[in-house]
Amino acid sequence: MRRVLFIAYDFPPGIGIGGGLRSANFAQYLPDFSWQPTIVALDSGQQNISQVIRLSSPTQWHSPYEMTPYGWAYALHGYLRTCSNDFDLVYVSCPPFPHALAAASFTSRRKIPLVVDFRDAWSLDPYQEGSGFKRFLYRHLFPSMEKHLVSKTDLLILNTRSALQAYQAIYPLQADKMAWLPNGYDERAFPPEMPQPNRKKFVLLHAGRFGIGGRSPDNLLKGIALARQGGCDAHLTVLGDQA
Repeated sequence: MRRVLFIAYDFPPGIGIGGGLRSANFAQYLPDFSWQPTIVALDSGQQNISQVIRLSSPTQWHSPYEMTPYGWAYALHGYLRTCSNDFDLVYVSCPPFPHALAAASFTSRRKIPLVVDFRDAWSLDPYQEGSGFKRFLYRHLFPSMEKHLVSKTDLLILNTRSALQAYQAIYPLQADKMAWLPNGYDERAFPPEMPQPNRKKFVLLHAGRFGIGGRSPDNLLKGIALARQGGCDAHLTVLGDQA
């Protein structure tokens, strides 16, 4: 069994529901392919129900996508400097992104492969919400940080075809080490003996942040309203503290 250091800022139970689900299911299936993960994640104050190494961030802000990731990257860097375990590979789930740079430094020292999973784009993020300072970082700092990370990465995973094509276009020399791995669903969560759904009721589930970064939910909400007016019992459930 090969060993992988699995670094995920969001990992259940935690605050970032959407990103955490992708990481949790990814890690769940690794042993089926002869990979044993050692998971390192943010200590979000939730009860830890799985075997996960939880690291606290010295920047304890309530909004996890502002300052906390930078402090956590520093904490991760300290952990990796004292990490004595031997790993065959390091996998990093992003966003947020600062901890991926700490992982790149670690893999360069240890001479082991680095796989980075961009669940969302970094410098190409179309939703660069926040202060003017944050937009300044996106424009002037993040592209160089991303370029350094991509140069150190042995495999960069993108979760949409459009993101893959966009990153291959701006990093043509690294295009052959990029791959598309879309989101999906876990078949084990839908066993054959499950009760049949109530076809008179339609429920949309959104896991993660909702209606932020210039993404207006108006069309979705209007669509649900029109469906209800047409006799469909349509509902929207938003799961997560970042709604």
